[in-house]
Amino acid sequence: MDERRHSPPTTVIVTGGEAVDPAVLDGLPRERWVVAADSGLDVATDIGLDVDVVVGDMDSVDPGTLARAAEAGTEIVTHPREKDATDLELAVDLALASGATELIIIGGHGGRLDHLVANTLLIATTPLEVTVSWRFDRTVVRPVNATNTVHLEGTPGDIVSIVPVGTDVAGVTTHGLKWRLEADTLRFGSTRGISNEMTGDTASVSVDRNIALVIHERNP
Repeated sequence: MDERRHSPPTTVIVTGGEAVDPAVLDGLPRERWVVAADSGLDVATDIGLDVDVVVGDMDSVDPGTLARAAEAGTEIVTHPREKDATDLELAVDLALASGATELIIIGGHGGRLDHLVANTLLIATTPLEVTVSWRFDRTVVRPVNATNTVHLEGTPGDIVSIVPVGTDVAGVTTHGLKWRLEADTLRFGSTRGISNEMTGDTASVSVDRNIALVIHERNP
């Protein structure tokens, strides 16, 4: 446990689900701690990412991949199958308990709809002082709240959507998007913030109150 508490501030969490494009590794910090959530170990192996810890009930990871990881010195943290949290939440909790101030979550967009929705809400409601990004293929998802501004780097025409989480989001202001918002309110359940577009190589989104997810889909 002491070694975990001295891990780098950036934790990369790899989840199970569909395969991901190795391009998600672009720009990852060299100083990082990598946690695989159960079959996220298989995903990490496929994209060539070394894993420090595997956490979960180990009901979906390939047994051979898990055995080879253990032989290579990867720590295995096993939980009972009948548990009160998903493997991703266990991985997030482990990272936060170890002092992470930045979470980069890879994968977890395929498979069951209930897991996808739960993963989305888990990412949206991480502690405000922790920077979070969720990457899969060409898409990056980040929470925005009154304590942070989401800065985007991409190309003209990239799709950017702003989705309120749990309640209306007030004071939404954007720069560098085709349809600009200036201290606007986006209602929870409304699709008004869907499918905006970047007009240049950079853009930003900020809010004054509550939480929204900023979903950036890069052009191929």
